[in-house]
Amino acid sequence: SKINFFFTKLYHTFKVAPMRPESLAWTLRNSHSLSFPFIDAFYGILISFFASFILLDNIERSPLPNTKPLFWILTGIFFYNFSTFFIILFKEYDLRNNLWFIHNTLNIVTNLIYSLGFFLVTKIK
Repeated sequence: SKINFFFTKLYHTFKVAPMRPESLAWTLRNSHSLSFPFIDAFYGILISFFASFILLDNIERSPLPNTKPLFWILTGIFFYNFSTFFIILFKEYDLRNNLWFIHNTLNIVTNLIYSLGFFLVTKIK
């Protein structure tokens, strides 16, 4: 069928065929310009900004916000995006590899915060 021929041709073009430096496959595999760490970091800060507004609104309205699951889930979102800002900015540099253990630690702490929020969801029901 035509679809099978297309995918076979696509596979052989990108996987099996020898790549010349001027070919599209070589450009896609070896180009770091397709990644935009600034946009990723901006997206993370934007999410942190919105999460902080929702957190502040919940704190002002609720006498005990830390007993609500939404508080902990939004805190995890805010914490992760705000704390990994510089690591995401250094995505294209070797410095990122040196900082990756910090990212792993932040990821563990964030997952613990999420776990607390999901635990409170099950406790409420």
